[in-house]
Amino acid sequence: MPVLLPVVFAMGVLRGPSDAAKQAMVPDIARLANVPLERVTGVASAIERLASTAGAAGAGALIGLIGPGQALLVNAATFAAAALIVSVGIPDMRRTPELSGAPGARPAKRASYRDDLREGWRFLRGEAVLVSIVVMVAITNLLDQAYHAVLLPVWTRDSGHGPELLGAMFAAFAGASIAGAAIAAAIGERMPRLIVYTVAFLLTGFPRFLVVALDAPLGLVFTTLAIGGFASGFLNPILSAVIFERIPKPLTGRVIALNTGLCFALIPFGGLVGGALISTIGLAAALLLTGFAYLVATLFPLALKSFRGFDRAVADASTSVSRR
Repeated sequence: MPVLLPVVFAMGVLRGPSDAAKQAMVPDIARLANVPLERVTGVASAIERLASTAGAAGAGALIGLIGPGQALLVNAATFAAAALIVSVGIPDMRRTPELSGAPGARPAKRASYRDDLREGWRFLRGEAVLVSIVVMVAITNLLDQAYHAVLLPVWTRDSGHGPELLGAMFAAFAGASIAGAAIAAAIGERMPRLIVYTVAFLLTGFPRFLVVALDAPLGLVFTTLAIGGFASGFLNPILSAVIFERIPKPLTGRVIALNTGLCFALIPFGGLVGGALISTIGLAAALLLTGFAYLVATLFPLALKSFRGFDRAVADASTSVSRR
């Protein structure tokens, strides 16, 4: 454990810049492929959800087949393969004429890390739509963590079911989410963003808290999870496209990194919130309260006049992607 914990901590620290760099490449890849942002973010979201679902199932099978130690070695090899694919398969963004502005263009002289961070923060806090998205996603991430880490497992145990039911519920939600993300990748650029955002959050938020709080029949629970998962598949592609379109090209990396960090900031407290609510007001009331908070968090931005710009693309010429 003294060796494992520092390794896990290092993985968490390194994942921040890794995720930010990965996301920052999305607009450039969309431009190189000459496809709408929604299509690229939709494909990325579908692949990520599919990989997470298949990875969990594959890990269980691999452990049963060759044991946990050998399975970890296979997992390490997949990370090495991913690094190789990125380094070989993705062109150097700084040297690609379509992205650098002109053949032979040199990157601008970099400022200090603190200056870069300050510049990204100034832009982010001045963008009302981005601020609304960050606040909303941070709160829903907190509530999702409470739901997945504490509330749903406790409900499963108290209902007399085992972990196999919990796994099946997660699979139903994730599988439907993959289908939703795939459809969003195909037609996302033609969908009205604000309407899709509103309907998707109405379907994926409060209902899944409500059916569990009311101890609904399992058939209704799974149906609700499937509908909510399908709706959730449309959210990340649309939210990501809105975020990318509103960030000027030179600020993409630093603003995306700040956005991701702020959106994830409350996740560590989700389990604590879920446990505290159960111990004070009981499981059913905790589910209803977190579900209602989820509903408020997702609909509150709609009350802000500035959030109406969510439906309009505002990218400048350097970041725009042709729509077709």
